Amino acid sequence: MFTAVHRCSDNDPRRFERLIEQYWDQIGDYLVLVEGDIEVLPCEPCWLARFVSYMDADQRLGCVGSRVYQPDFVDETEARRLMPNLDQPSLDFLIKKGALMRHYKSTSQPLIAPHNPPLRLLMMRKQVYEQIGFGRDTVIHERTLALGYKSMISTEVVHRHLSLLNIYDYWEYSHAEREAFFDKQ
Repeated sequence: MFTAVHRCSDNDPRRFERLIEQYWDQIGDYLVLVEGDIEVLPCEPCWLARFVSYMDADQRLGCVGSRVYQPDFVDETEARRLMPNLDQPSLDFLIKKGALMRHYKSTSQPLIAPHNPPLRLLMMRKQVYEQIGFGRDTVIHERTLALGYKSMISTEVVHRHLSLLNIYDYWEYSHAEREAFFDKQ
């Protein structure tokens, strides 16, 4: 499944971008970005087959991502019980209180676009990447739309993301440091 595994000694914000450049000639029509701290819930057909089928069926689909597993969002009451002295903005950040992905509406549609697809599990057309490059998920989404492509979320492919549980393991996780890291991209 893997052509190579790269072990890195630093947390370079341009890692994805540099690896894409390194393997550019080996990438087919689509490229997939997968973060290491997710779990993709099983589905039939598998997530990759679904993503490819979406892209093959609609040439205007520039990128597609997976839906987050909503039960993993920590309830604010539970978070406050765990961290009674934490200031409210820090608590809100840790539990992603304002995240639009907390509140997906039920739908039978396989693809939705209530907001940008998360970068945690994302397939892009190589030709779209070639025009927009790499960036935060919101940047990729906006640039994709600006080119006239669609940027969608699959309701059929669901991922779990460990950062939703930061309040249990990494309660000191800093919003300012996170933003500074992503601003380097």
